Amino acid sequence: MGIPLFILPRNTKTQVLFGFVNIFYKFIVIYLYSLKIDIILNVNFNLFVYELILLTIYYYFILAFVRTFGSKIKDQSNILHNLVFLDDLTQLHNRRYLNTLLNSNSRACTLALVDIDYFKRVNDLYGHQVGDTVLKKVSKVFKSYQYSRLSIVRYGGDEFLFILDDGTIKEISTLMENIRKTVETLVFDESGLVEGITISCGITQCKSGLSWDKALDETDRALYKAKEEGRNRICYAI
Repeated sequence: MGIPLFILPRNTKTQVLFGFVNIFYKFIVIYLYSLKIDIILNVNFNLFVYELILLTIYYYFILAFVRTFGSKIKDQSNILHNLVFLDDLTQLHNRRYLNTLLNSNSRACTLALVDIDYFKRVNDLYGHQVGDTVLKKVSKVFKSYQYSRLSIVRYGGDEFLFILDDGTIKEISTLMENIRKTVETLVFDESGLVEGITISCGITQCKSGLSWDKALDETDRALYKAKEEGRNRICYAI
């Protein structure tokens, strides 16, 4: 007479919903029976009522469990996601996340590959701790410009890849120019770094049908062109 449990979906909240539908369904059946069945069958009617009470209590506790532990489970899931897909130092996405994104994203986008100018010299002259400070501070600037359609990946070392879904060259150019100017104003007094930090950037349009390998290669060439022309600038793949 009830909804068979084996057809219930695995999602817990949906199961609770089905549970309450099940209770309502049984209540209607009992009510219809009570209109037609002789008073002698009151014992069976009481059994139905007891079953309804037990089911109500059962699904109430399931719902209470979901409300209590649902947010905790979600928090743990977010922690696990961060451990797998975030770079420890910069807290930006890592290459593992990029691989997942490349496998799932087939829409047109624009790419910008960013490199910190003379970063090796910073490590050599001031040490890797100062280099880490530079990476974290520059990454903080990147994150301050992030929005829903923009993914930022630490591509490797001091290189960062910006992926803008359904973005135009003009849109990402304006964004990267603002980022470049902001990085240029950063101060690193607390780390002993006296010279300024700048970035170079290469941009390309990744149209539908263009392979990711080809698009990344074009972006890398545009970045190399920016370095050849003096750094602290943006160049475009031709």
